[in-house]
Amino acid sequence: MKFYMKWFMAAMITLGFAAGSVAQLTDDASNYGGANPDWEDGANEGDGFGPWTLDWPDGEGGVFLGNSEELDEGVPQRDPDINTDGQAFGMWNGGGGATEAIRGFDTDVWGDGSELSFDFSFRFDNARGVTLHDSGLTEFAFFVLDSSGYQFPGTNAPMTEWPGEREDGEILTFTFTQNGPDLEWAVTGIRASSPDESGVIPNQTLAFFRIFNNSNEGGGGNDLFFNNLSVTEGTVPLLRFSDGVANPDELGPISLTLERTDEVVTGLTTLSSSNEDALTVPDDVTFNGDDEIQFVANVVSLLDGPATVLASNVASGAVATFTVIPAASTLSIDGPFNVFELGEQSYTLTRTGGVGDDIVFSSSDETVLTVPASASFPLGDNTLNFDADIVGFGFAQIIASNVASGAWADYGVNVLEPSLTISGPAAITEGQTRTYTVTRVGPVGDTVDLSSSNDAVVEVPASVTFVDSDSATFEAEALAVGSADLVASNVDATSAPFTVTVNEPPTGLVDIGANYDTENPWVDGSNGGAGFGPWAFNHTADPEGDPASFAGVFIGDPAAAEITGMDEASFGFFANPAGSGANAEVSRSFADPLGVGFTFSFQWGLNWDSNDENSNRGFNLIGDTNQLLNINMSNSAEISITPFGGAPEVMFENYGNQAFTLNFEHVSAGQLRVFGTGRDGSESFDETYTVPDLPDAFTFYFNATDSASDERQMYVNMLQITGEEPGPEGPTVSSFVMVNGDLAASIDGEEGMSYYLVYVTDLTTITSINPPVLSEWTIADSQEDLVADALVTLEDTDPADETRFYWILITDEPLN
Repeated sequence: MKFYMKWFMAAMITLGFAAGSVAQLTDDASNYGGANPDWEDGANEGDGFGPWTLDWPDGEGGVFLGNSEELDEGVPQRDPDINTDGQAFGMWNGGGGATEAIRGFDTDVWGDGSELSFDFSFRFDNARGVTLHDSGLTEFAFFVLDSSGYQFPGTNAPMTEWPGEREDGEILTFTFTQNGPDLEWAVTGIRASSPDESGVIPNQTLAFFRIFNNSNEGGGGNDLFFNNLSVTEGTVPLLRFSDGVANPDELGPISLTLERTDEVVTGLTTLSSSNEDALTVPDDVTFNGDDEIQFVANVVSLLDGPATVLASNVASGAVATFTVIPAASTLSIDGPFNVFELGEQSYTLTRTGGVGDDIVFSSSDETVLTVPASASFPLGDNTLNFDADIVGFGFAQIIASNVASGAWADYGVNVLEPSLTISGPAAITEGQTRTYTVTRVGPVGDTVDLSSSNDAVVEVPASVTFVDSDSATFEAEALAVGSADLVASNVDATSAPFTVTVNEPPTGLVDIGANYDTENPWVDGSNGGAGFGPWAFNHTADPEGDPASFAGVFIGDPAAAEITGMDEASFGFFANPAGSGANAEVSRSFADPLGVGFTFSFQWGLNWDSNDENSNRGFNLIGDTNQLLNINMSNSAEISITPFGGAPEVMFENYGNQAFTLNFEHVSAGQLRVFGTGRDGSESFDETYTVPDLPDAFTFYFNATDSASDERQMYVNMLQITGEEPGPEGPTVSSFVMVNGDLAASIDGEEGMSYYLVYVTDLTTITSINPPVLSEWTIADSQEDLVADALVTLEDTDPADETRFYWILITDEPLN
């Protein structure tokens, strides 16, 4: 970690001692830029703080004043913000060293009772955080974020896993309070999974704080913001420990420094240890002309707990304390964790604290690796080198333990054969060309031969070459219906066969994403395939709004959302940011209404949920402007269906990333069957619903969600209509109306056949109908339409209604 002399000089200027006020002093980003002074190295606005020290690697980092909502090309990505007058302090970094902002305090500000707080906003996490420093510029604590979680207040703290919600934008509030010789800390966040922790760092006085960003990828969601700095004045104690070894990791002498801040502290100062089994100190020290006295304490045990040193000045009555906490007894193993060849591999064991010399080793799987049964640390050395003998492929843990201290460590080792794998779409359509990826693991040469078991079905290039990467892509062309195994190989490794199935192109009434390209784009009014009317776009977005919102559709690869089983040219939807009114919506009619005997189906790709209770994505089936069915997914795994006139029902409730097909079969007049298998590949759904109209249109919609998460996007494909019209035995109903209790129906039928008119449902409240078979006709002459009038017995809860419409089922067999 690098520091610079210009920062050191600033540190010397700002150090001082306060006498006792408790004023709150502030600074924020609104004090900089525009008509105000720029935020730059040496700037110092607001109250209570020293000048800024700003630094970053040339060309790979920087600081700025910006909107902490993180407007990336006009796309807001964080909610809420920490702005003052629309801006916060921002930092970006592209690797090669940290971008850092360092600051101390005005003279006479920081002392006993002082409190520092500020807000810290980020989205992704890759080595960014906060470090704390004493008056000698020594770092004594840090909060660091990386992809697996966070650590605080330093390297001895465990890594805390942090699932989930940072992608939506996180705001942490840090608070540091000086309580005598100790520094109290607290950190809280705004999400359910955020940290909410506090603690005490003993024997440390805060003089400087540093905020740093080392994201390794500059811009966008990797930027770091902070703002709203506040410090409360405190008082400096008359006597304090200014330096010392707080966490010794070996027996023997350690140095402690006692400092007076006023000359009323003079002469004899007595010393004592609260735990002489762990630490002993001299009886006393004496202040004469110097303001600091350095003395030696003796660590006599690393295993018997902490000890607090008490210093008491006889003349002034001032006291100070310093707590010594021996370093925990730990062991750690370092060395290669991915191994690609058999034989000996070197590893290093490191000890801290009171770990004894003698170590016992073992292997969790001796068919993979073996280790020596025991070894000892060299005299006076805290590292021990040892060899593991790699004897087979697989996974094994090296385990090291010290009986005397109870310390132990384990270290996982993967012994891997050099390998090649092929990935890509397992099913493609005749005539398509699709992209596949070869991935290598271990020492595999750069050039790999490719082969197809059936060149007449799938054709591939002769070879592919890795260039500065462990993955390479190639194009495979589907020439005929069938299947072929693709294999990648060279002298180092051979992949398992990857089976590609080539299907017949869809025929009949179908439309797919591959029908649209740059010459025939998917736009409002376009119409590819057959069986459907033109697309109608009805997106809601406001790119110029505050915040801006965006919505639309595209032809894309569902694999970007980790969705499997769909063609790489599918219909995709986007809408962002989360919490906005953005909505991507497309509608389309059937070329002809979906008659009895026909089935409409489509392929649907969903992975993550919306992560927002007000964000939905789904499908509406329409008939004569009525919504016959709605299928919807929101902020959970559950996918629900709401039939006409009914309440939502659960269709599927498991997560999954497999594309799934939903089918809508018009089984008989007014009866629509909905069936399919869920996205986990096992859940199934099959229900029949009564609908008042023939399906004649549909809509797909996608509400605003997080713009950076491809896994939250939605895809559809393979829109298809199949089936045939019923044969001549299927009578049709041309009208059905109830007027004052008389039911009239006009039917087409077959000579000599009996038909039964059976009530199915109505669109108003009727408690019962009796009898279930309402009437029977015998068709005497098939050459003319017969109108049969029948009297119906109803129990009607609302006799004031004079006219009602019904759906009727006419069948050639009695239903009762």
